[in-house]
Amino acid sequence: MLLPCRHLLHVLSFALLTGSSMSVQIEVDARQPRSLPAIQLLGAAQAVSPLRECLNRNLDNWDVKQSILDNLTVLLGVEFPAKATSKKEEFHVACGICYAYRLDDAAPTEVCADDRCKQPFHHLCLYEWLRTLPTSRVSFNVIFGTCPYCEQPITVKMAG
Repeated sequence: MLLPCRHLLHVLSFALLTGSSMSVQIEVDARQPRSLPAIQLLGAAQAVSPLRECLNRNLDNWDVKQSILDNLTVLLGVEFPAKATSKKEEFHVACGICYAYRLDDAAPTEVCADDRCKQPFHHLCLYEWLRTLPTSRVSFNVIFGTCPYCEQPITVKMAG
């Protein structure tokens, strides 16, 4: 499923949802739409790490004659859910704290690592949430606390 993110003068940004706890954000240069876009993998570390490794191994396989989606399928080794066969409700893309998808033009990028939860959060929302909890602690610019949904450990880098 493809969600538009933002449109700048020569850059198109999209989020491709790969599942309920992970997405791929791409920024395409509108002047060279078939060239390798900027790719950012968003989601829980244990879900994103294998995709990041696969992406790094396969970057040389980008083929300008193929579509972006076909190239991403090869680079990441995943099949993206099709909009025609997927319902938007299957993808929990709203932030679990503010309940919005967009916050200051940012999509949720932090995800609870617990397999039973996988709730997404905006970085800023999670940062502010953890900052207010008396049980949270800070070490080396990382706030350690608990997920607002499942109470399992969760961390976020401090803003700024």
